[in-house]
Amino acid sequence: MALVDDLRYLIEYDILKVKRILRGLVAEMPRSFDVRILLGDAHLRALEFDGAMEQYRAACAIDPKSRVAMAKVALCQFYTGQYSAALEGFEALHGSGRDDVALVLAGLLLHRLGRPGEALARFAKLTAPGAEASVVLPFALQAEIRALREAGRIDDAELASRRLMAGLAARPGLAASELYQRASSYDFHEWSRIADKGQLAHLLARHGGGQPDLRFPRGFVLPDEREGLAAEPDGEGIWVIKPRGGQGGQAIRLTDRREEALAAEDVVVQRYIDPPYLVRGRKAHMRIYGLITSVDPLRFYVYDDGIVRLAPRPYGRGEGWLGQVDMHVTNTALHRNNPLLEVDQDARREDAGHVWSLKAYLRQIAADGHDAEAVFTAIARLVGRFVLLLRQDGFFARQAAAGPARSFGIKLFGMDVLLDGQLQPWLIEIQRSPAWGGTPMVNRINATLAETMVRMASSPLLGPDVPPGAAASIRADAAALARREETLEGWLRGGFVRILHDPAGERDAARGGREIAL
Repeated sequence: MALVDDLRYLIEYDILKVKRILRGLVAEMPRSFDVRILLGDAHLRALEFDGAMEQYRAACAIDPKSRVAMAKVALCQFYTGQYSAALEGFEALHGSGRDDVALVLAGLLLHRLGRPGEALARFAKLTAPGAEASVVLPFALQAEIRALREAGRIDDAELASRRLMAGLAARPGLAASELYQRASSYDFHEWSRIADKGQLAHLLARHGGGQPDLRFPRGFVLPDEREGLAAEPDGEGIWVIKPRGGQGGQAIRLTDRREEALAAEDVVVQRYIDPPYLVRGRKAHMRIYGLITSVDPLRFYVYDDGIVRLAPRPYGRGEGWLGQVDMHVTNTALHRNNPLLEVDQDARREDAGHVWSLKAYLRQIAADGHDAEAVFTAIARLVGRFVLLLRQDGFFARQAAAGPARSFGIKLFGMDVLLDGQLQPWLIEIQRSPAWGGTPMVNRINATLAETMVRMASSPLLGPDVPPGAAASIRADAAALARREETLEGWLRGGFVRILHDPAGERDAARGGREIAL
C-alpha cells in the first residue's frame, strides 16, 4: 500500500518519472491490475486518453468484474466524446449495484444525446421526495434543473432550484465548491484538447496571428515542427522547453542555445517572455478565470479576482541563472519542498508569501505607479479574444452539434497569464478544470467564485419581481425563458465582468455589473 501511495503522489507531482516507473512495472508484471490502473491514471493526468484507455481495458481484462476499471473506461469514453459508449458503461455500473455517480452521469449523457425524458427519469431516482440521501444530490439537482427547463417544465425546475439554493445556504461556499469540483469535468470534451500544450500551440498558430489584444509566445511542437523552429528568425534569446504531458511546471527548462531546444523530443518550445514584470523583485503568473455561459448567442465573462503565484527566488541575471528553476517557474506545486517558498495560512491576507490574490497583485501594480485598471482591461480583452478564437475555429459549433445547449451547462476555464516588462499580458497555458484547493485565501476566493456560478446558472427564475404575464411567457416561450436566464445571470454575476464582443448588438444585454468591450 505504501508503494501505491508513493506512485499516486508521483502522478500528481512528477508525471514523467512515474510513467517511466509504471511502464517498467507493466513490462515486469503485465497481469497486475493495480499497476495497469495506476499507469492509466498517469496517462489520464497527462491528458493522454488513448494510453489511459489501453491500460484501463487491460485492467478490465484482468478483472472483468472490477467496478473501478469499468468506471474508468466509461469516464475515458466520456472525456473523449464517445457518449453512447460511456452511457452504456454508466448504465451497466448502476444496474449491477447502486452507484449514484454513474446514475447522474447516465442522466447527463441521456440529456446530451437528446433524450431529456429518460435523463429526468434517472435524476428523479436521486431527487424525488423520499429518495435515499446521496452525496451527489446537488450535482443531480443542477443537471435536473437544466433538463427540466429544456423540457419546458418550468415549475418543476423552480422547485429543484429552490431546493438546490437551500442546500447551498446551509453550507455556504463549501457546498458550491464541492459541486463545482464534481461537475467541472463533464463539459464539452474538446476542452481537453485545448488544455494540451501542443494542441493549444497549434490552435494559436492557426488563428492567433494578427488578433488584437491576444499575445502568446510562439510555440513549436517537437519533433514535428523542428524545421519551423530552426527557421525562426533571430536565433538569439531564451527558449522555454516544456514536456507536452507535464503538469504543474514539471521538467520545464530554459536554454539560450537553440540547438539544445532543437534536440528535445515530445515537447513544446516557446520564446521566453523577456523581461517579465517583477513584483517585489519576483516573477509571477496569474490564474485568470474565464466563464462562458452561452455559446449561441455567445456570452462570456472574466472574474475580477484570481490567484497569483510568485517565484520563491528573487529574479536576477548572472552566472547559471537560467538553471535556477525556482526563479523562472512560478507553479507553487513544483516548489512545495523548496525552503524559499512561503505560503501564508491567513485567509484574510492577500499579499503575503508567494501566493497572492489577483486584486492584491493589481493593487501592488498601482502602488508601483502603473495603471492597474488598464492592466485588468488588457487581461479581460486577452480572455475575450481567446474565446472569439475558439469560435473562429468552430469550437462552439461543434459543441452545439454534440448536444442540446443546456446539457453542457456553463463553463469555467483557467488561463495562466504572465505580464511582460511593459505590463502587457501574455497567454501561457489553458486550464480545462482549474485546480481548486490551496491556501486558506485561495479556498476563500474560489468558494465565492463557485457560489456565484451556481447562482448565475441555477437560481429560481420566477421570483416575486416577475409579473404574472411575464411568468406565463417564461413558462410557454423558449425565447422568453432564455431572456429571463440571461437577465438573472446579469443580476447575480457578482465579480464576473461581462466582456462585450459585439457592443452594438449587446447593448440591450442585462446590466448588473462591470463590462469591458473588445
